Amino acid sequence: MQSFKNLINRMRWKPDRGIVQIQTSDDGLEAIWEDGRIETMKWSEVDRVFTYKVDCYAYDVILLAFERHGHDEVLHIREETEGFQDLMSALPNAFPELDAEWYFKVMQPAFAENLTVLFERK
Repeated sequence: MQSFKNLINRMRWKPDRGIVQIQTSDDGLEAIWEDGRIETMKWSEVDRVFTYKVDCYAYDVILLAFERHGHDEVLHIREETEGFQDLMSALPNAFPELDAEWYFKVMQPAFAENLTVLFERK
């Protein structure tokens, strides 16, 4: 687990390169970056889905992250990203084994990272 945390720290969400909008479909999602770039991701190429929180001093930000086969970059999606609620609704269909209560579990306790793997392809 420590090597996994080290990997996450190297690829940590960077506020200056954020995804500003997510559009989901039955096959995957489109991520629209603040620089206008559009990136597509198919559910079938996802190797791992994890969640964690970032302590922003006065509040926490919950993120979903997707590791994809054949991609070096991990997609980190903040909860305030437009379309995040639609993404949360799409996850149970895309990954049926995912714990439906994941969001509430990562919320507590406050200000703790709570890194949790939600899905891992065998």
